[in-house]
Amino acid sequence: MPVGHKIPLILALLGLLTVLGCAPKPVWHSLLPPHIEVGEFTGPGGEALTTELRRRQSSNPLKARTEILAGTTQFERQTTPAQETVLTVTKKSNGRQVTETIPLTVASARLEANWTLTPIGATNPRQTGRTAEVWRRSYGGYLAQEGVTDPTPEAPEKTRDNLARTLAALMVTEIGPNHTPYNLARAYDEESLEATLLVNKDDWDGAAKKWEALIKENPSYAPALYNLALYHERAGRLTEAWEYYRQAYRAYSELSHREALTRATDMMYRLGRPPWIKNPILFNHY
Repeated sequence: MPVGHKIPLILALLGLLTVLGCAPKPVWHSLLPPHIEVGEFTGPGGEALTTELRRRQSSNPLKARTEILAGTTQFERQTTPAQETVLTVTKKSNGRQVTETIPLTVASARLEANWTLTPIGATNPRQTGRTAEVWRRSYGGYLAQEGVTDPTPEAPEKTRDNLARTLAALMVTEIGPNHTPYNLARAYDEESLEATLLVNKDDWDGAAKKWEALIKENPSYAPALYNLALYHERAGRLTEAWEYYRQAYRAYSELSHREALTRATDMMYRLGRPPWIKNPILFNHY
């Protein structure tokens, strides 16, 4: 059957699966392992963090949830005045360079979560941890004076909620994510759609062959590179996983979602191999 005729057939199959309630769902981020249920996080930013983590809760009715993730949050934010030195050229002064200082504001914030994983029905946690995300940005200065950037810092609540989204992604990485392929259900090419169906059947080997076929056609196709990295990491082949993470990192412009890039970068650092290292043999710090 010609390829052009196969794609409508596959899309029709996906539509039937949707009616039956078992179609592959789009996933734009890593998920928590299916046995973890998200409880409540209390403190400033706790509500936003709870919401973000529940978006990353696996929906697998075949596996019972046995642990609860909960904790407390702390949020710090401060702004400090500063001066930006700008070198300008003035035509009225015969093209003479003039140095001037323009006031700006430096804003920094930190959201930290102290979390526990507690077996359901137990009083003592099985695991505890602390995860933090730091944010820093300047407002004002020359660009604001020219109308290009914001002159004043954003509201503390907005900064806090934005940090909660990134912090949730980092927590999933630290706790140990459910290996969820990136961006498959969103793609309309035949190989990606077939790989989605294979992963839903837990046939990762078959899905990997589809991703490898995609890379042969387009060596910089970041979603397939990222998915192959997950595939090898899941199987314990860390050297291969690092190499595919590195390639996905370099093709980051095609990975529009920051969490996928965050996970790739974080895993490479955990392997002791930053993404810019060309010779992985020199970095065997597993």
